[in-house]
Amino acid sequence: MKITWKIFFSTILTLTITFCTGGYLLISSFFRGSYNRSLDSAQNQNRIYQLMLASYLDKEADSTGTVDRETMEDALESISGGLRTRGMRIRVLDEQKKACFISGYMPSYDTTLTDIISAAQNASRLIRDGDDYYLEVVSQIMAGDTTY
Repeated sequence: MKITWKIFFSTILTLTITFCTGGYLLISSFFRGSYNRSLDSAQNQNRIYQLMLASYLDKEADSTGTVDRETMEDALESISGGLRTRGMRIRVLDEQKKACFISGYMPSYDTTLTDIISAAQNASRLIRDGDDYYLEVVSQIMAGDTTY
C-alpha cells in the first residue's frame, strides 16, 4: 500500500472519530440541558401546587387546626383536574406512606425519596415504566397536624 493511501485512510479515520465524538458530546449536552430544564419546571410546579394546597387546607381547617380526609380529597380532586390536561399527576401518601389519593395511572411507588426528605425539601428522580418515562418530584406538606 502506498504512503498516500495510508495517509488518506488515517485522515478519514481521524475525522470520523472526531466527528462521532463531537456529535456524541453535542447530543449529550442537549439532552442534559433539556432534562435540567424539565426538572426545574417540575420542581417549580410542585412548589406552586404545594403552596396552593396548603393555603386551601389552612382556610378549610376547623378551629382545632385539623382537616378531615373528605376536605383533603376535594381539594386534591380540584387541583388534579387542571393537571390532567398538562399530563401531570398527583399521588398523596399519608404518614404511613399509604396512598390516600392518586390522580390517574402512576407507576408503582418506591418510598426511597420520601424517607430522605424533610418538610422544607423536595427530591426528584426519573422513573422508567415500560417504554414511558416519568419525572417524579416528592415533597411534604402539613395539613393541620398531619404530614402528607
